[in-house]
Amino acid sequence: MASSPRFILNTFVAALGCGLFRTLAGPAAFAHDSRKSSSPAANAHVSGLEEIRLEYSARVGFPVAVPHDGPGRAIGVGKPRLDGPKVMADVSEPLTAGGYTIAWT
Repeated sequence: MASSPRFILNTFVAALGCGLFRTLAGPAAFAHDSRKSSSPAANAHVSGLEEIRLEYSARVGFPVAVPHDGPGRAIGVGKPRLDGPKVMADVSEPLTAGGYTIAWT
């Protein structure tokens, strides 16, 4: 069965469009902002914690910071506050001694 010139042209245009989209959208996927600093800092030892502060390389739209204790239980934090590239959240419950991890996005 022979392909019509119209079918070949449509297939070529679709393939060209997909290639163009991947070329233009690809760099944006690698342009995510990164965390510049945090308080408490990584591997810090603190006697108490009332607030978590994160600073990113650019302004943040929808921040998430979730602290977890050693066994992986999420610790309650208040609503994140934004100040340009900085995100702050109050720790809403007292913490017991032990190790904690802050997951951030």
